[in-house]
Amino acid sequence: MPLAKNIESGTAMCRAMLPSLGFFGGTWADCLTLPYDATLTRLRIERASSNPGFLNLKGVLLRKNRRPAEVRDSDLVIRQSSDRPESNLPPQGVTKLTGIHTLKEAGAWWEIESRSGVPIDQVLVFNRPDGMGIRSRELRITAWNEKGQNIVLHDSLSKNYLRETLREIEHFIGGQISEVMIDSVARARQWRTDAVGRLSELIRRGELRVSARMWLALAALLPTSRGQQPGDGLEGADWLVLAYGLCAQLQRDSRSRSGVQAYARVLDSTARLERLEIEFDRATAALGTPPMHHVRHGIEYRSQLRDDIPQISRAVDRLSGDLSSVGLVPLLAYGSLLGAIREGRLLAHDDDFDIFVTLQANSEDGFAERRREMHRVLESNGWSVELNGKFNNAHIWIEEKGVKLDLFAVWDDGAVAWTHMERMSWRSMPREWFLTHRPIEVDGIRMEASCHAEEFLKERYGPGWMTPDKHYDWRWPLKD
Repeated sequence: MPLAKNIESGTAMCRAMLPSLGFFGGTWADCLTLPYDATLTRLRIERASSNPGFLNLKGVLLRKNRRPAEVRDSDLVIRQSSDRPESNLPPQGVTKLTGIHTLKEAGAWWEIESRSGVPIDQVLVFNRPDGMGIRSRELRITAWNEKGQNIVLHDSLSKNYLRETLREIEHFIGGQISEVMIDSVARARQWRTDAVGRLSELIRRGELRVSARMWLALAALLPTSRGQQPGDGLEGADWLVLAYGLCAQLQRDSRSRSGVQAYARVLDSTARLERLEIEFDRATAALGTPPMHHVRHGIEYRSQLRDDIPQISRAVDRLSGDLSSVGLVPLLAYGSLLGAIREGRLLAHDDDFDIFVTLQANSEDGFAERRREMHRVLESNGWSVELNGKFNNAHIWIEEKGVKLDLFAVWDDGAVAWTHMERMSWRSMPREWFLTHRPIEVDGIRMEASCHAEEFLKERYGPGWMTPDKHYDWRWPLKD
């Protein structure tokens, strides 16, 4: 372990060594997984720092034997230090990830109490999955059992947490790097550079293998925001280590498509995204996986969508038949339509298959009810339907591990049609764009598409829609 005069959380020396100490993400691959084998009666999450700040998380889930713990919402008392009116959500429980968001204040906290107790063996804490996840670097998480005994499960500002993080890093870097004397910020920066360089050597030789828990320790070495000082952004060997960590996440858990969005503040330009992607081939070679690439929703296997074409084709045929029974016609949409019209094939950098279904209703409430009816019809025909929060699209799939289709409901109110456009904004356009259609085939997938496809694509992707732009409408702001 490094020898130091004053390595303590929050100091300039510590920030130079571990710029992202306390990092964890908001996906299944990089969330905070805390073991706690007991009957939980109370759980409290609070900001460990005395500085004012938001308590802002994606949420908390409880697990027992790798399955959701048996929790009755009616048995829970949920409290938090303040409510943020803009969130328009009640305090979150522990059965769904609906978000925790207090006001900016000193000592912000959230907690639950269970009247009867919940047998668990894990607490999973999900951060915001975007660049705002830096708000949650300074957390303390405490649990109580049925005897009233409490234990701190996580405290990112504690000496123990810092010591354990350094111990995990030392396990990989070892040798002289771990034994250097650090007595200045400059030496601390050099230690970080040397440690990351050692990790990159292990990757190049195919000798680095890390679990999800170990990755969080290594991720403490990598910047997640850019400051004014040298070394505050990604540099040198950081690129390969980050690429390896993100590709390894997809390998471990394909649900997540990696936690790359947590690095939005250092991947803030198309040039930086492309710089990261250069390292993907080296990272995937070290992992022994097929090649990966960067897509709008994260990181994906490079041929994933094309490999899924036979499944997509069968699912589309099934969907068309099931919806025809209630007079509905699925139409090719968004990126899938763009690929078909502009390139005659699905886009190489796309990662999902988009479908429109037009629902006629006189009111927004009527539209919502028709959408629910459509989902009930699908579920009665064996489809699984996963709603996308407040938006009017859903992921649907017909087999347990089958490909997911992205189904977008279009509201035809009799005068205009409404659907999601840029950055999921809900706006209107001519209804005839969705009422007249023709057969189309893309990569052997046969379905219907709007007779006004070109007009829609120009409206959705702008006058330059015929020019390929992989980073168009990216999930976070990018500089040119």
